[in-house]
Amino acid sequence: MVPVRIMVYDSLGKSATRIIADSGSTDSGMEQFDLWGSVLIKTEEGMMVKSEQLRWFKERRKVTSDTYVQIETPKGDLLRGRGLDANDDFSRFSFKADVRGKFPDFRKRIEEQDGFF
Repeated sequence: MVPVRIMVYDSLGKSATRIIADSGSTDSGMEQFDLWGSVLIKTEEGMMVKSEQLRWFKERRKVTSDTYVQIETPKGDLLRGRGLDANDDFSRFSFKADVRGKFPDFRKRIEEQDGFF
């Protein structure tokens, strides 16, 4: 088994997302990648994504999954859910079911926002 390593670049050519997986396959045009095993994604903003299966659509710049996915934000928030629809830089994402999360210092962060209370 040879690990899969993918680097995704933003529109300016800067590295934006790194993807590593135990195994994977792609179509002949390398436009769609199916990744499985231990899949790990790290964005330049520090977002960490873990799953056992992900599908990346290069042209649409989308990532999907039908399995459980865990996302850890740079602030330490930990989100888990089954099924995923996301931009490939994870600036936007949504889970389909069984969503759970932990948000350390959430109250403090909310109270620190200007004008919240």
